Amino acid sequence: MGLLNRLAAFSLLFIYACSQEEISDSPDSQPGPQEQVLVGKFLDSEVEGLIYSTPTREGITNSEGEFEYLEGEIVSFKVGGITLGSAAGDEVITPIDIATASYPTLETQEVKNISALLQTLDADKDPSNGITISQEAIDFLPESQIDFSSNIIEVLGNLVLEINKNTLADLKVVMPEEATVHLAQTLDEEYSFQGLESITFFNVLE
Repeated sequence: MGLLNRLAAFSLLFIYACSQEEISDSPDSQPGPQEQVLVGKFLDSEVEGLIYSTPTREGITNSEGEFEYLEGEIVSFKVGGITLGSAAGDEVITPIDIATASYPTLETQEVKNISALLQTLDADKDPSNGITISQEAIDFLPESQIDFSSNIIEVLGNLVLEINKNTLADLKVVMPEEATVHLAQTLDEEYSFQGLESITFFNVLE
């Protein structure tokens, strides 16, 4: 009986070991494939210094305007404490993509104003070589919501005055129409300058 008991116990152990091996080899127990991290660009020109976030990652756009996201994620953008907007992750995102208006285009005021803010904050005031938002400028951008669908020239003027007064920056206000001309060039789209806004700006500061 002792031998039979030992044989029975050995058989049970063998069956158990085989069953565990089958479980470990089953597809459900294997780690799933890692999702590929995708890289997009935020363009007005390439914009460096934007804070971006998705459900899985966050960071600051580099000198190429690059940000990371996973397929299907929404990417949100801020400059300092100012919320710019959000869009589905893509190879290229522009002010048009993050505008909240229905079917936004270069003609949309919201798009013009977002572009004007970014170019106004450009450290060397030359968006043709890329837009770089310096840390000292970012430090003076408070947590706030700007209504980009309305006239923001006074807002831009106040930001520039505050930043220039408290830092070594020498920013200047870029008017929405002027900014849109540059954005159109970046996107290789046609756009006609539509007015003289500088008069309005100087009236605001008086």
